[in-house]
Amino acid sequence: MRWLRRQPRLLFSHLPLETPTQRKYAAINKQLGVCKGVPDYLIVDKRSHRILFVELKRSKGGVVSKAQERWLEALSWRHAVVCRGYKEARSTIEEYFDL
Repeated sequence: MRWLRRQPRLLFSHLPLETPTQRKYAAINKQLGVCKGVPDYLIVDKRSHRILFVELKRSKGGVVSKAQERWLEALSWRHAVVCRGYKEARSTIEEYFDL
């Protein structure tokens, strides 16, 4: 996040859509329309208006769920990627936005 914050051309947000295990919060999220599998980050280039969706996984052992696969496929008309760790995420973002 610190690195992204230092990129003046980029707007970004973590999409806090984790599904809680407590029933009360799970019910609230369901009513609000929270869906499983939505990518973790939305990143927009203010100059080119290009959009990148990033699903961030651990460098080792992170597994993409079926719900995440469905979202990544549905968002492929934009650009949606899975990045394994900080280094891969940073290089993907730099390459996609030509930073």
